[in-house]
Amino acid sequence: MWRKYSMTVFCFVSRLRRSFKKRAHRACTHKRNSLAAGIFSLETLESRKYLAVSPMAFSSGIEQIGFGGEIVEAINDQYILRMQQTSPSTNSFDYKHAVPVVPKNWSSAPMGYGFYKISAPETSLAQVQAWGTKAGAKYVEPRLVSHFSRVPNDPMYGNYSPDQTTNLPGLYGMKQIGMETAWNTSTGSSSVVVAVIDSGIDTTHPDLQSNLWVNRGEIPGNGRDDDGNGYVDDVNGWNAAFGNGDVQDVFGHGTHVSGTIAAAGNNAIGVVGVNWQAKIMAVDVDAITGGGIIGIDEGLAYVIKQKQLGTNVVAINASYGGPGFSQAAKDLYALAGNVGITVVAAAGNAGTNNTLSPGYPASYDLSNIISVAATDQTDALAEFSNFGKASVDLGAPGVGILSTLPRSVLASKFNPADKNNTSVPLGYGYLDGTSMATPHVTGAVALLKAIKPSATVAEIRDAILGSVQKRGALTTFVATGGRLSVAGAVSRLIASPTLSIAGASVSEGNVGTRAMTFSITANHGTSSGITVRYATSGGTATAGVDYRAVSGVARILPWQTSTTFTVLVTGDRTVESDEYFTVTLSNAIGGTIEKGTAFGGIFNDDGTTPSSFPSTIPSFFSLSSASGSSSAFVAEAVEVSSKSVAPISTNQLKSPQSASFFNTAAFASDHPTVVTGKPAKKFAF
Repeated sequence: MWRKYSMTVFCFVSRLRRSFKKRAHRACTHKRNSLAAGIFSLETLESRKYLAVSPMAFSSGIEQIGFGGEIVEAINDQYILRMQQTSPSTNSFDYKHAVPVVPKNWSSAPMGYGFYKISAPETSLAQVQAWGTKAGAKYVEPRLVSHFSRVPNDPMYGNYSPDQTTNLPGLYGMKQIGMETAWNTSTGSSSVVVAVIDSGIDTTHPDLQSNLWVNRGEIPGNGRDDDGNGYVDDVNGWNAAFGNGDVQDVFGHGTHVSGTIAAAGNNAIGVVGVNWQAKIMAVDVDAITGGGIIGIDEGLAYVIKQKQLGTNVVAINASYGGPGFSQAAKDLYALAGNVGITVVAAAGNAGTNNTLSPGYPASYDLSNIISVAATDQTDALAEFSNFGKASVDLGAPGVGILSTLPRSVLASKFNPADKNNTSVPLGYGYLDGTSMATPHVTGAVALLKAIKPSATVAEIRDAILGSVQKRGALTTFVATGGRLSVAGAVSRLIASPTLSIAGASVSEGNVGTRAMTFSITANHGTSSGITVRYATSGGTATAGVDYRAVSGVARILPWQTSTTFTVLVTGDRTVESDEYFTVTLSNAIGGTIEKGTAFGGIFNDDGTTPSSFPSTIPSFFSLSSASGSSSAFVAEAVEVSSKSVAPISTNQLKSPQSASFFNTAAFASDHPTVVTGKPAKKFAF
């Protein structure tokens, strides 16, 4: 049997805990029978219209193109050109220039100061640029498309007035963490699932209903385990405290947390989550309506099993905690990480140092756990928040957080400390706590996985922790010294990848051709993919005799990180030197070239003659100790020097300028041996 835990949800409800405990039996009975009919009705939405775009705005569509090493949006077949200035003037507005004469079927319109709008149907940017050079253009660029910052129409997003007289603060935290910028990239995905281990969720809330996870294999209320996963009627999740499928929240904590993660966006009601669309899997561990939590371990097991059965659970929100290390719990959280789930945990509300007084799960030393402190509107550490330079990762907004509540829970009674709760509409409320900070980060995990589904737990962690907004007030309190920036995390995750090409080699053979395969790799994938040109040239091998020259465009598919192309080497029976040619990358779209030159080695297999490989290792290659061996060094695409020159020295290994190789057999195995007078050093060609 799983060990039971009594832990604390981290929001300010301590004053109410005693009264909740007195009512525990009645509340739990009420909870298991769900809410009475009519308690929570759906609001009628106002009629809305789409904002029409005038067909006269532009006749062309919008396309994604490569420009400046990035994938950008541009108006199809539309360009902007600036002509060269023909006679300099001290008046910047007096820009004398020639008038461009455009080809037939093109059109141009002057914009002043030498700028022209060019319409060139079915003509590429490169073609227009080539024409522009001949026409005297200073430059030609595509007409790029920009966007307003993405702001949802949910009425509580900004400051709002429920009664036309009271001005209440809105979702300041969303603005603080850069959501308007992040939403320009993505507003989330309904294919992403977040498990909220908490007090359940209000399954009837109009701001949450559309984002509830639904187990399609289960028939509601028939008392059977229809999908055979071991859980009866787990339609929206699982109640680990009572061992049934009733996850209806009558306490409110889980509903509030869920709203911050994924309250429906742009639906013209209430609030909005970090994700406008993402699915919430509710795991209820609230045994006595806010007074204690049991079954977290069983809840974890449920989530992990659902992940293994194919549900795309990417994160667990853990807005709870307490003292006491548990190896079983740690192992479960670690197992969640092993199946690709990031756990985001609240640091705690005692105002203490977690490094000295650990609280769990936030203090488990696991790479898939992100520990979160609470910050206020000024980015200072909240007075109640736990902290720890060596134990808490970052801060996130956790003071005066507005989110969803069940309509059976009055915000003014749930959290009387916040006076705004006397005016807030039914179904919403303000809460403080690291519990409220945590779902901002959990929401960020879900959004990043929507943007880059292939991202690993480590990549998500790096994107979030490596992009925080540094704040002096947090320097001594959290490891990163900063507050969550979802906009920064998105940028870091989708930053232009770097490309490199590895060298290759093959023995020529006697007849026919042999394929030499080159690999181009990116340090991470992108949603649009990457293209790059490649071409063979130079070296001691002769194109058309020793190998077939090639050039072309290689494409790395969306979210993939590598591609290959081949060069055919011609066989012969001539006794000759080993030879090489060069392959060069250029014109990358969607990435930047970090190492764009590699060498193709053609090994003579008809006899022994001195090698004609180059004698210098260029500066962009480096040598490093191979894993587990102090005598082995590895360098990508090392240029092999003559087999007959002097041995390499230790100093040359540390700062390589040239390398000497012997042993034809070593060449054939692509691992030439460097003779040093000491244990042999090997290089991978």
